[in-house]
Amino acid sequence: MHPFEAYLKHYQLNGLTLSIIAEVRYLTVYNAMKGIPITPEHAQQLRHAVFHMSGVPFTGAFVLAEPEPMNQLPTIPIKKLPKQKHM
Repeated sequence: MHPFEAYLKHYQLNGLTLSIIAEVRYLTVYNAMKGIPITPEHAQQLRHAVFHMSGVPFTGAFVLAEPEPMNQLPTIPIKKLPKQKHM
């Protein structure tokens, strides 16, 4: 059992409620509980949320994902896409 999963069980914290308070997907909470890498930003959000919920900080370590190289294309919000004229 991963230390984060043990922490949640010890303080009787629900993963779904935690995901809502931390504003992350439930899959992120699940990954953190199972020792699957999560982003450093999500780890920080989870730390703040569990402290808010239990009053006791989680001092263990999360398995963090390596930063992605800059090979991903940027996303453009739909409202900013250029309008195409239909013929």
